[in-house]
Amino acid sequence: MMRGLVEAAEEMRRNELVLTNQDAQMLEEMGVEAPPKFADFKCSICGAPMREGIYYLITPDGSIRCETACGPELVR
Repeated sequence: MMRGLVEAAEEMRRNELVLTNQDAQMLEEMGVEAPPKFADFKCSICGAPMREGIYYLITPDGSIRCETACGPELVR
């Protein structure tokens, strides 16, 4: 299974597919190269660090959040 995930990550990199923050975090945890961390800012919902090339939203209260859905509302 691990080999399949690594191959998929390499294919994504070759095809220049856009990663979500969760994708980058998973790749890093697996030991696969992921986009570098941008700053010490983290998503206020899931806590994942900001990374270069991945979009984030700044909410009206000033907090930073992943552009993709990442909160507990996704957990069943």
